[in-house]
Amino acid sequence: MARTWTDEQKKAASERARAARAPAPAADELFQAQHAPREETTGNYHEANETNEQIGMSRTGPGFVTLYKPTDYGYFPRKIPVMNMAMLMQLGYKAHCPDCGGDCGTDENSCPGRPKRAYRDCPHPACKRRIYDHPPLNVVETNADPLKIQDGAYAQSTPELRTQATMDAHIISRHESLARTMGLLSRQPVGDN
Repeated sequence: MARTWTDEQKKAASERARAARAPAPAADELFQAQHAPREETTGNYHEANETNEQIGMSRTGPGFVTLYKPTDYGYFPRKIPVMNMAMLMQLGYKAHCPDCGGDCGTDENSCPGRPKRAYRDCPHPACKRRIYDHPPLNVVETNADPLKIQDGAYAQSTPELRTQATMDAHIISRHESLARTMGLLSRQPVGDN
């Protein structure tokens, strides 16, 4: 049996649909409007390369904004170009930290709403990289594969071992001469046996 609509019901339904299509601007939309792309000149970056030479440079282009990236361990601040802001906010990035409700610093341990994490600093004198410990998540498998080895070999890791493995990978990929000095790389290229 088909429903019959009165004129008043049609008008009310039309108003509800119109209101649903045009919501009030959200805080994220206001944030985007305030930080709309504009030309900005930043300069005097002093970055050191592998030989510790100082380099001065300047850049003119769209500015940067700090957004909070969602991860399994909370929201972490990331400096991104304003041109990418709308796309990243659709992917779940936030204008303000949802963990504490404010604007945290760039350090992962600066947010009062997240637990503090152990970390290591890169031993290279010109590198400012800080490696934080991210313990493995407790994932419970409901229908485990009988052929899968489940001995817990990696479940017994410590913050020291996890950060050392990540720092070793960073040093090998970013500071080859330091990696050789520390004995992380062999002098023989891979594949020459």
